[in-house]
Amino acid sequence: MTSALDTRTLDPTALQEATDPSADPATAEAASTAADSAPPGDPLLTVENLSIGFAHVPRPLVRGVSFELRPGRSVALVGESGSGKSLTARTLVGLTGAGAQVSADRLVLASDIDLLAASARQWQRIRGGRVGFVLQDALVSLDPLRRIGQEIDEALRLHTDLPRRARRERVHELLADAGIPSPALRAKERPAQLSGGLRQRALIASAIAAGPEILIADEPTTALDSTVQAQVLEMLAQRRAAGQALLLISHDLAVVADVADEVLVMRSGEVVERGAPQQVLTDPQHPYTKALVRAIPGPATRGTRLAATATPEAAETGGDAVTGVSATSAADSEPETVLQVDGVRKTFRTPGGERRVAVADVSLTLGRGEILGVVGESGSGKSTTGRIVL
Repeated sequence: MTSALDTRTLDPTALQEATDPSADPATAEAASTAADSAPPGDPLLTVENLSIGFAHVPRPLVRGVSFELRPGRSVALVGESGSGKSLTARTLVGLTGAGAQVSADRLVLASDIDLLAASARQWQRIRGGRVGFVLQDALVSLDPLRRIGQEIDEALRLHTDLPRRARRERVHELLADAGIPSPALRAKERPAQLSGGLRQRALIASAIAAGPEILIADEPTTALDSTVQAQVLEMLAQRRAAGQALLLISHDLAVVADVADEVLVMRSGEVVERGAPQQVLTDPQHPYTKALVRAIPGPATRGTRLAATATPEAAETGGDAVTGVSATSAADSEPETVLQVDGVRKTFRTPGGERRVAVADVSLTLGRGEILGVVGESGSGKSTTGRIVL
């Protein structure tokens, strides 16, 4: 069983440091500069008392959610799966789904567009043009029949006046900015030809293509390795510095601590706590938030099974969110080999007719009862190696 939130890169000490700019002079200076340079501006999006339900569900799935998105600022929604984060995000771009019942005291884009009354034509102009949306699952969000370059070019064609050649060059720039190597080559490939991390980066490139005022990112770094994750977060920081507002949905508290100006903790469709990352993540007040923070894995829990506190009451009474179950120790004797891989190699033919090496001379041995970890950057050949073995 895993923890309620994915905090794989952040132990409690690192969490304190990540949310405390004074811990590092360089970080403090950067934070001060960002705060000073953040354009105050009028809200780009105002959400007041948002409620979302469906006819077949007894009560609304999202209730009483309120926040503002301002130029150069970031709001993060965190919480367990099913807490209403993604449903809230989809509603903000008119993708709640058939039969949805959406109400709010105010749901206004840039103080002049009532999203509750927006027509289908208005939503077509808003999505991609004024609000970019990075969906959570890149595999089902990208058209499997279109090349990646065509996917990104569509946003440019619909929302900009760039001619075809300029659009093609811009597509390559966007792919490079999102951390995709060989962008001209990748633009010719289809989603099934890319790794999960590369697909996620292509989706991000498509969402920011037209330079929207607001970017809604639902788990934008989940499928990315740490190196590319840092590159994508830097790209988001640059866009915020240029005045773009960001609504971030993430299970990764390290990302939230690094990016957000305000954190909203959602549970069962309601916001149970809100505030600056420093307050919410290091001094939580609500029992549910305490349970989430207590579930952060650290050095003391390495080798044990993590379990989030089942109820806020357990957190209130001091019940541990992390319960230890001793890891099974390896047998002293050499285990029986159940898988032997020697020198496997795999190449693919690129759209241009060239051969690209995906896996080169990989060897591994797996013994009975052992766990072998295969790690590396997105696109390094991990999944391909697994498929070869199968």
